[in-house]
Amino acid sequence: MKRFAAATVSLLMTFAFATVSTVAGPVSTASAAPPGPGVVYGGTGTGQILGLNATAVGLNLANVGVATTNASTSSTSTPRSRATSSNIAAAVVGLPVTVSRQTQTAPPDHTDPVTGGLPSVAVNLLLLQLRVNALQTSNLARWAGDTRCVAGNPAVLSDSQTTTGDASLTLAGTNLLTLAAADVRNTNALVNTATNVGANKAVRSTAVGTVANLKLLNDEVVVTVSSNPTLTATATGKTGGATVTSNANTVVVSVKIGTAAPVVVRAGTSLLIPGLGTLRVNNPVVGALAANGTSAAGSWDFLTLNVNLGLARATVKLLSLTAAAKAPIGGLDCAAVLEAPVIVTPAEGATTGRTPTISGTARPNATVKVTIDNGATLTTTANSSGVFSVVSPALTDGPHTAVAVQTVGGVTSPPSPVRHFTVATDIRTAPVITSPTSSAVPTNNARPTIRGTGVAGATLTVRDGTTVLGTTTVRANGTWTLVLTRDLIDGRHEFIATQAGGNGAASSESNHVIYVVDTVALAPRITNPPGLVRTPNNRRVIAGTSEANANVIVRKQSSIWCATKATAAGNWSCPAANVQPNGFALLTAVQTDTAGNVSPEADTRLVIVDTLPAGAPRITSPSPNSRGTVGTVYVTGTGAAGGQVTLLVDGREVGQVFMSLNGLWSIPTPKLAAGTHTFSAFQVDGTGNRSTMSTRVISTLAASTSGGYVVEFDRRIDKASYATGTVRLAGIGFPGSRVIVTDERGVRSATTTVAKAASGSRTGNWALVFPSSPDGIHRYTATQTTIVTGGGKTRTVTATSAPIQVRIDRASPPAPALVSPLSNEIQATTLPSFGGSAEPGVVVVATIDGRLIMPTNPRLQGAITDNDRRWVVRSSVSVGPGTHTLKLYAVDPAGNRSGTTTATLRTKMASG
Repeated sequence: MKRFAAATVSLLMTFAFATVSTVAGPVSTASAAPPGPGVVYGGTGTGQILGLNATAVGLNLANVGVATTNASTSSTSTPRSRATSSNIAAAVVGLPVTVSRQTQTAPPDHTDPVTGGLPSVAVNLLLLQLRVNALQTSNLARWAGDTRCVAGNPAVLSDSQTTTGDASLTLAGTNLLTLAAADVRNTNALVNTATNVGANKAVRSTAVGTVANLKLLNDEVVVTVSSNPTLTATATGKTGGATVTSNANTVVVSVKIGTAAPVVVRAGTSLLIPGLGTLRVNNPVVGALAANGTSAAGSWDFLTLNVNLGLARATVKLLSLTAAAKAPIGGLDCAAVLEAPVIVTPAEGATTGRTPTISGTARPNATVKVTIDNGATLTTTANSSGVFSVVSPALTDGPHTAVAVQTVGGVTSPPSPVRHFTVATDIRTAPVITSPTSSAVPTNNARPTIRGTGVAGATLTVRDGTTVLGTTTVRANGTWTLVLTRDLIDGRHEFIATQAGGNGAASSESNHVIYVVDTVALAPRITNPPGLVRTPNNRRVIAGTSEANANVIVRKQSSIWCATKATAAGNWSCPAANVQPNGFALLTAVQTDTAGNVSPEADTRLVIVDTLPAGAPRITSPSPNSRGTVGTVYVTGTGAAGGQVTLLVDGREVGQVFMSLNGLWSIPTPKLAAGTHTFSAFQVDGTGNRSTMSTRVISTLAASTSGGYVVEFDRRIDKASYATGTVRLAGIGFPGSRVIVTDERGVRSATTTVAKAASGSRTGNWALVFPSSPDGIHRYTATQTTIVTGGGKTRTVTATSAPIQVRIDRASPPAPALVSPLSNEIQATTLPSFGGSAEPGVVVVATIDGRLIMPTNPRLQGAITDNDRRWVVRSSVSVGPGTHTLKLYAVDPAGNRSGTTTATLRTKMASG
C-alpha cells in the first residue's frame, strides 16, 4: 500500500444532531410498588466490540458479532438475572469458529462475579483473516428474591464485561483495521434519582465501550477516540421520567490519514478515506419512551466502516451498544418488605479469638443490632453498600451465638439465623482440615482449595507429607483457606496443617487428609480387530485394553455396540455380535476411569464384511490367436476397480498389479521367446475373495522384422481416463519416420513425423491428437513407417507398438447414496461417521455445514468406492452437537462430478 504523502479527504455531513438526553414528557410522581407478583421491572443491555458483514468471491459472511456482552434482569423471566460474555455472538455459516460463552445466572444470588478468559478468535479464510486475542470476561448476576430488592445504591442487578487484547481484520489482502485493546460493558441497576429517593428506586441500564489505538488501511489511518462512548436508559416509573442519554456530543473522533493533518469527525458525519471507503460516526438511536416513565430504550452503533476493495466489500461496526430499562409505575419501593440481615463472619461453626468481629450485609444505611448469647446487644449502621461490622466484647473460651436484626424507616426485620461459633485462644490446639475430606478414591481435581478452622490470627501452614504447599492466616472468624498456586501431580497426597503464634508457640498436627489425584484418562486401545479388516465372517469379538476397572463403551457408527467394565488388569471385551453381511461397521471406544475422567476416542477400527467374489478379469491385448514379436509383451485388460490382478503366461504367474479406479490394468511380461504362448489372469478383491480365471488368450510370437526401427507409446498414457472424446497420444520412434495410430474399431489418426533425436539418443518424440471417440474403453496401436536407404537401395520398414488402452467417460456419475446413518438416527459423537454406495471407482466428497470433512483413517484411501460400491467416511473435524446439513457428491476418474445428495445429520455429546 502506497503511503499518503498529502492525502485529500472529503467530510460528508448529514447534519443530524447527536441526542445527548431525551426525556418523555413532564416529570410527576406516583405511589411506588413493592417487589412481588405482578410487579414488572428490570433492564437489558448488550455490547459488541466488532460486527462484520463481508462479501467476496467464495465468501459471504453476515451478522458476525465478535467479543460480546449481554446483561439482563427481569422480574418475570427465568432465570431472573443473567450476565453472559461470548467470543462470537452466534455460529455463522462459513466462519470456522466455535461459540464459547461465560455466564452467571441468579437466583441464587451472587456477590462476586465469575471471571476468566475465552478462546481467541482466529479465522484464516482465502480472502479474509480475523484475529482477536486475549479475551477476558467478568459476569455478575444478582437476585435477592421476588419480594426483596438487591441492596446498595446503585444496587447492581446484572453486569457483563468483555475485554480484548490486540485484534486485526484483513480482507482481500488489505489490513482493514488493527486495535491494541477494546472493551464493552453493560450494567443494569436499581438507583436513586432526583425523583426516586430513599427506598424508592428507578431502573437504569448503562452500556459503555472502549477502543484503543485504532488503525485502518494497513496502519495508514490512525483513529483516536477522546472518551468512552456511553449510552444510558433510565426508567423512573414517574410521568416524564423515561430518558435515554449519551455523550455523543462530547466524544471527539480524530482521524489522521498518512501525513495529512488530523480531521475531527463529529457524531452524524462521515469521512471518505481514499482506497478504503467511508468511516462514519453515528448518532444514538432513541427507541420508545413510555410517557408514564416505565420504559426507555436506545441503541448506538458508534463507528461504521463501509469498505469497497473492488474484489471484496464489507461493513464493519465498532462498539455496538444497546440499553433498555423497565420500572413499575411510581418506581420500585424497596422498603415495603424488610428481610433479615445476613451474618457473614464468623462462619458457622468457626473458631475465633476472644473479641471476634461480627460482620454481614443489610439494607444500605439500615440500623443493625447484633445480640450475642441472648445478652449483649451491639448497634451499628450499615454503610451505603449495605455492609455492617461490630467488634464483640471479650468473650470466654467456649461456644457462643450471634443474631442480627435491621431497622429501616421504623420497620424492624425478623432476626437472622443463629450463627454458632467457638472462642479458643490456645495456639497449641491443633487446627482442623474440613475440606477436602480424606478419601482413597481418585479425583480429577488437581488443584483443590484446602479449608479448615484454627485460632484467629494464627499463621497456618499446610504440607503435603513433608513438602510445604503454602501458608495463610486464620481469619478473625476462625476459618482459613489455602488456594494452591499449582496443580498437584497425579498420585497419592497427604495434607497436614499446623498453626503458630507470634511468640513462636506452635500447635500439634491437624487431622491427616488423604487425597488421590488422577487427571488423565488415555484413549483405550482396540486390539481385536487390530486395524482395517475386510472379512467374509460377519461375527466379530471386539476386545482391547484400558485403565484398570474403567467403564468402556464401544460404538458402531453412532449406536452403542456394548458397554463393559475392564478388569483390574485393564482388559475388556465385547461378546461376538453380527455385522451386516456385505456391510460395514466403524468401531471406536471411550473409557471413563474411576476418577471420572472421560478419555478421547480410541483409534477407529473398520470391519467390512464382503462375501461376494470378484468377477473374472478380461484380457483385451493381445487379441486371441494374434501374432506378435518376441520380448516383453504388454498384456492389458479390464476388471473390478480396486482389485489386484495376477497375470499367468503359459500357466506360470509372472506379475501382479492393482486395478486402476477406472477398471483398467496393464502388466508387462518377462521377455518371451518365439512360439505360441497362453495368457490368462485372475483378480482378488480387497477382502481376499478370488475370482475365477479369465478366458485364455493364445498368441504366437516371432522375431521382429523391424530391424531396430521401433515405435512405442508413452506408457504414462496407459489406463488414463478422459472426460472428452479427444485424446492426445505420444511416444517415441525412429527420427524422421511417419507414425499413424489406429484404434480397435479401425479408425485411424492423422499421420505425424517423429522428431529429431536428442544428443546421445537414437529415438525422437512424436505426438498427435486422435479423432473424437465415443464413451468406452479404447485400445490404440501405433504403426511406424521408416524409409531406409543404404547400399544404393531404398526399402520401407514397418514397426508396430504394443497397444495401450484408455477410458473415455463424458457422463457424470450418479449421486452417491447414503445408507448410514438413518434419517432419524442421532450419533452419540461430535466426530460422526457415515457410509453408503456409489459407482465403483469414484471418490466420494463430503461436507458438513459447508466444511470439507476428511476421513481419519488413511487406509480408507479417502472415500474411494471399491467394486462392491461401498464407501465409508469418519469425520476428523468436530461439528458440535446438534442438527447439521450433510452434502455428498462423487468425482469419477475422468473428473466428472455427480449431482449432490443432501441429508440431515444429527449428533450429540457422548455420555460416559
